[in-house]
Amino acid sequence: MKISPLSGSGSYTALTFNITDYTWIFTVTAAARAVRRPPRILIPLPGEYIVQLNLLDDNGCVNSNVVDLQVLVSTTPSFVGTIESLETWQEQL
Repeated sequence: MKISPLSGSGSYTALTFNITDYTWIFTVTAAARAVRRPPRILIPLPGEYIVQLNLLDDNGCVNSNVVDLQVLVSTTPSFVGTIESLETWQEQL
């Protein structure tokens, strides 16, 4: 299960206003859910998940742009059959 932290820290309002509400919309399977605020989304299976964020400021304005945030969850990598090496690669200029 992957726990992915989400943040609206890149969001901003017009001067003199402040964001008062972050509403996260998860268009994922019922197996994924958000906990805490800011949310962390718990995703039990690898795949693509879409998340949206709606904002409200203290002037009553709601964001009018809708952006699908793509969350990609990978499988756990397997290194079976590989050999550990202490050598490092160095680019020749």
